[in-house]
Amino acid sequence: GESPTELAERPLTAFEDCARRAAEDGRPGLVVAHLWVVRSAVARALGVPMERSGDLGLAPGGVVELAWGPGAAPELVRYAL
Repeated sequence: GESPTELAERPLTAFEDCARRAAEDGRPGLVVAHLWVVRSAVARALGVPMERSGDLGLAPGGVVELAWGPGAAPELVRYAL
């Protein structure tokens, strides 16, 4: 099995790639993902270790908006159920 930190690395790499491609195209990107994948990005944006990401209170089916420029850390814009 993977540690929570190891689990987070794969989707974070994909999010960064999505941000880069969206910036190149001059359009926003959209990712639809499972809760743990979203949790990894929100934890990174808030500086929360993945081992504590379960404390974030994210609900299934919620909407999370992140500002994530290529080469930059994500920034949480909004979270809605």
